[in-house]
Amino acid sequence: MKDQPRLGKYEPLFQHLSALDVPRWRVTFLDIEHILGFRLPKSARTHRPWWANQTDRGHGQARVWQAAGWRTSMVDMKTETLVFERVERNALTSGSSRPPSLEKSRRHGHAAEHAQPDAEAAPIPNAARTMTLEGQVFQRSARITPEAGPDGRPMEYMPQSRYVRAPSTPLNRHGAGPFCRFAVPRLPAAPGVYAITVAEKLVYVGIATNLRRRWGPSGYAQIQPKNCFKGGQSTNCKVNHAILAATQGRLAIDLWIHRTGHPRPLEERLIDVLAPPWNDQR
Repeated sequence: MKDQPRLGKYEPLFQHLSALDVPRWRVTFLDIEHILGFRLPKSARTHRPWWANQTDRGHGQARVWQAAGWRTSMVDMKTETLVFERVERNALTSGSSRPPSLEKSRRHGHAAEHAQPDAEAAPIPNAARTMTLEGQVFQRSARITPEAGPDGRPMEYMPQSRYVRAPSTPLNRHGAGPFCRFAVPRLPAAPGVYAITVAEKLVYVGIATNLRRRWGPSGYAQIQPKNCFKGGQSTNCKVNHAILAATQGRLAIDLWIHRTGHPRPLEERLIDVLAPPWNDQR
């Protein structure tokens, strides 16, 4: 057997790919940065050949994903997305070989928690791709998986001290925390209604003028310090904290979306009829 290639700083990506048990994985550049723990070089966003399956010309990153048994395809520089496809060993680029299987250690689990494969890339076992709420079809968008520490438990964050007005501003009723961080890739930048299920049970319904922003780092995915205090977005704190609590209970949390230019009437009807427990504005 050939020697294991040097993985260098891209080893976390190797660990993550090695732990996946799906034939295809659609991912964003940002997801990969979350796995690696550092920003990709500028050429990854400006030079498409950076993602090529070539191991010459100093493409050390290609050696890493090929060593894990994958190749890249469907690279879209505009949307910063690509697809990793699993390949047979004899189909790998000449000169690369996959090292022996590594133990499924806590380190594997840590790397795997940083990015969330989409519903197509990582099918949710025994789960439908759509659900119908009051006659409206919702698409399953993602399984929400907060960042985890080396022990596999969700990491907790307390951002309140970073708010410059913290000494003179009271916390809002949901601002005490703790909170978690997660990523939801490839949501449309469009208005719509979203629903959260925990263990396949509806727990929350909300609306957004921009679904991508609502579930991005300035919304639910990462609590900004000012939103913990009076005048901030207390709903962000409430939902994020509830997601953390459900994760600590090892419950599956899924996000569903229904795109519509007029989301308010549907949201009000769903809350009134279905009474999701996380909605307290009724």
